[in-house]
Amino acid sequence: MGHNPVKHEESDIKKSMAPSSERALENFYVHLIFERNYSRFTAEAYCGDVKELLAALKKPFHKIQPEDLRMYIRFLYSHKKKPSTINRKISSLKSFYSFCESRGICSSNPAQSLEHVRKEHKLPDVLTVDEVEQLLSSVQVTGPLSLRDRSLLELMYATGLRVSEAATLHVNSINREHLFVVVTGKGGKSRIVPFGDEAHEWLEKYLEEGRPQLLKKRADPGYVYLSNRGKKLTRQQVWNIIKKYALHAGIPSERVTPHVLRHSFATHMLEHGADLRIIQELLGHASITTTQIYTHLDPSAVLNIYKRCHPRA
Repeated sequence: MGHNPVKHEESDIKKSMAPSSERALENFYVHLIFERNYSRFTAEAYCGDVKELLAALKKPFHKIQPEDLRMYIRFLYSHKKKPSTINRKISSLKSFYSFCESRGICSSNPAQSLEHVRKEHKLPDVLTVDEVEQLLSSVQVTGPLSLRDRSLLELMYATGLRVSEAATLHVNSINREHLFVVVTGKGGKSRIVPFGDEAHEWLEKYLEEGRPQLLKKRADPGYVYLSNRGKKLTRQQVWNIIKKYALHAGIPSERVTPHVLRHSFATHMLEHGADLRIIQELLGHASITTTQIYTHLDPSAVLNIYKRCHPRA
């Protein structure tokens, strides 16, 4: 049977008109960065999720059907993926196909009917008050770095700051007279968080004695906690500091993270009688029903509750 050059040419034209996965993902990445204002890390994770789907199904993205996606989710379940991981992948796929549909790259959105799976409600690990004392007292202050570490741990436990909030805390955000910090949290929202005498004592020592030595004659970046080069601490450096002293304190390092310190702060406050609404405000949770609690409460009353309820106030 002879070769038909016309059919061959039509096939080539169809192939050239077929959407390119690489091009679609490039455009999706640009959309996430510049239109959705996602971080580079998040955009890369979303695109990575789509690439994993395409690799698993071995089908062009524009030919994937809802049943293909449901089969893929079942595949993830069978490989013991965590609900949180599966939910992120579902969000990635929904976002990608919604983008493709809006740009006319796909005629429909096969991910539209996907539903997020229920997350496992796992209680966070919390240190006891004695374990926190062990952790903090394990810092043997011998110089500016260990003085910084003691102050950092004291302040994180005293305020329940997120690791990113502690790393980016600015000197001008601390009220050293009235003992509170102004924290800029998720979504750029600011909140006021008091701290107690113990944290204040170590903070003053660090600011007066330790920080100037770390800064030396370099330009001041304005952040409270500095590296040995006078730069802002990274999130990873804060993690490493906490892990280091967990080891010194004889506490399993997997039990001590910035988030565990934050949960310990909240738990200990609640155990000592603090109102849950106050705790949620201090933590900067966006999901609380009363988001403007400070407009209804006298700040001095909040400080009194803090001093009564925090173990190291």
